[in-house]
Amino acid sequence: MCKLLEPGGELIVGNFSDNNPIRTMMEIYAQWYLIHRSKKELFGLAVRAGVPEEKIDVRSEKLGINLFLQAKK
Repeated sequence: MCKLLEPGGELIVGNFSDNNPIRTMMEIYAQWYLIHRSKKELFGLAVRAGVPEEKIDVRSEKLGINLFLQAKK
């Protein structure tokens, strides 16, 4: 996806944090199995995709359950 960005473009990808306190409930009651990642893992995905480290930011919402990888070209 990063390769498709125009110069100055931005990509934002959401992912559940590996610190999700309701993960077990999601899996048992809703059979919702997700790939949970840490901030470090999301950062690494962007690096492996060829995004320069200075163009990567990983943030979370207030509760820290949802992570957002922001990559700029």
